[in-house]
Amino acid sequence: MTLDIRGSLKNTKINNNSFIVVDELFSNAIDSYLIRKNAEPNIEGLSVNFEIELFPLELDGSKLEFKIICTDNGAGFGNEQVKAFVTKDTSYKDDLSIAGISKCRGSGRIQYLHYFNKIGIDSVYKLADQTYRRQLTVDITSTKGIDEDSFSSKVSDVNEEVKTTITLDAIKPEIYERFFSGSDLKEMLSADSVRNYVLISFL
Repeated sequence: MTLDIRGSLKNTKINNNSFIVVDELFSNAIDSYLIRKNAEPNIEGLSVNFEIELFPLELDGSKLEFKIICTDNGAGFGNEQVKAFVTKDTSYKDDLSIAGISKCRGSGRIQYLHYFNKIGIDSVYKLADQTYRRQLTVDITSTKGIDEDSFSSKVSDVNEEVKTTITLDAIKPEIYERFFSGSDLKEMLSADSVRNYVLISFL
């Protein structure tokens, strides 16, 4: 399967919630953890960490750009997760009999593509008794589609921590103007603001 980037953007509307990518990152992190917990009942508790980096958009520093980095301790990007990622209308989560897991809408990663030009995935996962590291780097300004071969995979240190980091970078100019222009991004994207938003959104 190949996720056609241009077709996906055309057929999936932009969500007008400026925090939609935070919603999707957090929701997917929870689901990934529940999948891992189902297979490994004795793992540690859920951990989701957001890091938001602000940097000057222009030389005079009058505008700030940002990227969002989310790290979780869920199951990671194993083979089934990669297949689901590159399948536009996937029913992967719907077929999992795991309490608490969200219904699969399949549009979260499309919102990533609507908002940002660059997506990075760095995931450590386990398969049987072996640990693997799988990575993806996409610049949608020069990439037509994403398929399973777009990911690199290699055997990793067996003691390496299972975790996934997703980085969303290079916000699209039209998205910036539509949702963030004129805002105080230091306040809007502060640790307190993001934490309070997530708590209220997911209660």
